[in-house]
Amino acid sequence: MDFYMTVLIKFILGLLCIILQINLVGKSNLAPVTPLDQVQNYVLGGIIGGIIYSESVTVFQFLFLMFVNVDFSSDGLTIFEKSQSFG
Repeated sequence: MDFYMTVLIKFILGLLCIILQINLVGKSNLAPVTPLDQVQNYVLGGIIGGIIYSESVTVFQFLFLMFVNVDFSSDGLTIFEKSQSFG
């Protein structure tokens, strides 16, 4: 049962990171507008699909990797820089 809970947690975190990426980039959906958008979708899907079932990758490692991917796909600005520019 522990394996299934870990997969569920990683899946939910992956979906939340997809929503965060959509909001940070300013798009309303994941439909590719440019070829770079298509590559980002493939990378995101590969990360979530490849790591979600791996028992050797912990939830914290998965979350860190997802935040790094979301950060690099949001036009090179870090989450901290974007939050500071609004305040």
